Amino acid sequence: STPTESARTNADDVCEASCERVKQSLRSLEEFSKVTAPDVAAKFENIRYRWYTLEKVVTYLSQRRGSALETAKLCVLVSGSFTADLVDAITMARVGMIQIRDKQLDDRQMMERVGFLCGIARSHWNIPVGPITFAPLIIVNDRVDVAAATDADGVHLGQEDLPVREARRILGPRKIIGISTHNIEQARVAVLEGANYIGVGPTFPSTTKSFDNFPGTSLLKQVAEEISLPAFAIGGITLGNLPEVLTTGIKRVAISGAVEKAEEPGEAVRAFLKQLADITAC
Repeated sequence: STPTESARTNADDVCEASCERVKQSLRSLEEFSKVTAPDVAAKFENIRYRWYTLEKVVTYLSQRRGSALETAKLCVLVSGSFTADLVDAITMARVGMIQIRDKQLDDRQMMERVGFLCGIARSHWNIPVGPITFAPLIIVNDRVDVAAATDADGVHLGQEDLPVREARRILGPRKIIGISTHNIEQARVAVLEGANYIGVGPTFPSTTKSFDNFPGTSLLKQVAEEISLPAFAIGGITLGNLPEVLTTGIKRVAISGAVEKAEEPGEAVRAFLKQLADITAC
C-alpha cells in the first residue's frame, strides 16, 4: 500500500498505474516460467523489455505538451489552404507552435486538414523509441470538437467561443487550451479558468484579420507584469515592429502574414526566432 494508491485524478493517472501493474505481472510470469518452462521465461523477459520502451512512449506523450509549450516562443497561424511545402519549411525552421485557423471549412474538411497538418509537421519527429527529436505543437482555432477528434495538441479559443472550463471537460486534462484576451480582466479570468496560455492583443493592425480596437503595447506591458501564463502577443506583428513588442516584457509572439506571405517562410521563422532568442538571453 502506498499513499498515492487510491489517488487518481484523470485517465493519465490510471494509465501510469496500469503500466506499473503490467511490469509487475510480466516479471511474475517470467519468474514462474523459469520453474516450469525455461524457454517461455526468455520470451516473457523479451516482452517485459519491449514494454519498458512502450511505457516510455506513453509517458513522453503525456508530458510533451507541457514542456513544449514552455519552450515555444513563436506561433505561426496558417489557413486551411496551407501547402505541404509551407508547413515543412516552418517546421524545419523549428517553429514552436502552428495554429490552423479557417472559418470557411466544414467539419470534415477541417478534420482532414488538421490530420494532414499533424502528419507533415511530425514527419521529422521520430516517435520516442530512441532519442527524441522535434515537432511543433498543433493547435486548432475555435474548434474544440475537431481538436478532440484529431491528433491535435490543443485548441485556441476566442472570447465568444466555449469557456475554458467547458472546453476542458471535452478535451481532458492533457490537451492545451489557449484563449485570446483583449484586456487585463480577460487575462486574469483565463488564469482562474485554467487556460494553458493566452494570446494578447491585437497589438497592431493586421493584414489577415480586422479588429475594432487595438489595446496595443500597453496591454502587453500589463500582462508581462502580472500574468505568469505563457503569453503570445498577437496582431500585425512583423520583424520591423517586433523590437517594440519585446520591450514590453512579452517574449512570445503569434504571427500569420509575416510568414505565410514571405518568399522564404522558413527564413522568416528563423529571423523571428533569432530576435526572440536574443531578448530571452538578455
